[in-house]
Amino acid sequence: MKQYNSFAYRYNKETMSNLGCSVSAVALILGSSLCLSYCTQDTVDVKIVDKYIKTERSGETSKGVFYVVGEKKNGEKEVFKNSDSLAFFKFNSSDIQQQIDMGKTYRLDVNWVRMPFFSMYRNIISADLIKSETIYSGIQVNPKTLEANYARILLQMINENPNADVAETIKAFTALEAAKDTSNASKIKLIGNKYYNRYMEADTLEDFKQLLIEASSGKKVVQCIQQGNQQVQLVLCALRQNNRQHI
Repeated sequence: MKQYNSFAYRYNKETMSNLGCSVSAVALILGSSLCLSYCTQDTVDVKIVDKYIKTERSGETSKGVFYVVGEKKNGEKEVFKNSDSLAFFKFNSSDIQQQIDMGKTYRLDVNWVRMPFFSMYRNIISADLIKSETIYSGIQVNPKTLEANYARILLQMINENPNADVAETIKAFTALEAAKDTSNASKIKLIGNKYYNRYMEADTLEDFKQLLIEASSGKKVVQCIQQGNQQVQLVLCALRQNNRQHI
């Protein structure tokens, strides 16, 4: 009887120990998966150039998996997976796939990483349509880049028209753009007032230029096509004519 009790005790102890290890392993795997899911989150703006369903097989079963191909501003294309995610309580992949339209630009919230060797793709968590606005003729930008584009083009105008009064250039440029883009007129005026004050507070013109460079991230925030460059020249011409009228 004592031997039986001793055996049963050892058996139960080993079983509980193995069970504890299994639970710990599962918890570790789930915890790591959740951590990677949230730590790899990213947001990317892309123009949808393709979307399709790919049949993937697992043993004797098969299922259709949604994929979306997006083109970034630099022309680079990336394939995204659109599958449900328990970590983000996302169970509407089919709805997202149906709502995404070809040729339109979307802000995608994604997670995971792209690993071609393992055929791993970043997964779409949500997709929001971006309504682009024409701020300068020939330049399509997202509203959030309004100030960055203002700073970039203002800097270009100052560099191309070094003899003009900078304060007057800011005022005239702001008025012209606010008149053209009535939907963003109030925002443009606020940005114009901001940079007018920054110019008046700056010690030197170079300090103000550096401020504009930093505001535009030191690079072009949009792809400026030929018509956009022509529009800058038209604005400069209008400013010159405006300056002559004040002489």
